[in-house]
Amino acid sequence: MHIVGSLPYPIVKELFSFPLSEYEEKWKSNNDTTIKAHRTSGTYYGEDFTIVIKYNEKTAKKQRKEWERHKEKIFKEVEKLRKSLNRKGRGRKMTAKGLTNRIVDSIYKQYRGLFDYSAIEKDGKLDLKFELLENEEKIYRSSMGKTVIFTDDKITPTREIVEIYSSRNQIEDDYKWLKNKLLILSFRSLYIQIVPNH
Repeated sequence: MHIVGSLPYPIVKELFSFPLSEYEEKWKSNNDTTIKAHRTSGTYYGEDFTIVIKYNEKTAKKQRKEWERHKEKIFKEVEKLRKSLNRKGRGRKMTAKGLTNRIVDSIYKQYRGLFDYSAIEKDGKLDLKFELLENEEKIYRSSMGKTVIFTDDKITPTREIVEIYSSRNQIEDDYKWLKNKLLILSFRSLYIQIVPNH
């Protein structure tokens, strides 16, 4: 048996810089989406693996739109937070730690590595440093639509490896279907009596 899985974004960032124009394979999926793939190898978790970078054009478009929408929302939340600083009036005064926590809460978990942020306290007043790291955003954009698949199988063709990985959704759906409590039926004990022929 062989294993097939995907590697997380933080440990494979260097693989996303390989240009799409040099991906060796290209085909249309069942839903008419363009799929591209580049095959290489690498050492992860102390083992040597076959690596396939899969690119899905449809997913890339969706992720670009999602990122732009989320980015705008994050900046609006941070600006709102900035305006609320050092307001006079009743209520508990915000601390640098409290402000930092509020900044973190304003950023979706998967995007936190794309920003540089800190709370600065000076002369009894709080200020907020917040910026998008352009180089990190560039790397993140280059990853859109891409999945880094790893396998210990050195022989199976690239497209087949991609399709095996993609079929995991069907396996997961089947597993959920089997877990559906409506399928768990209760039967009374069944006794069968065998009567010999005379």
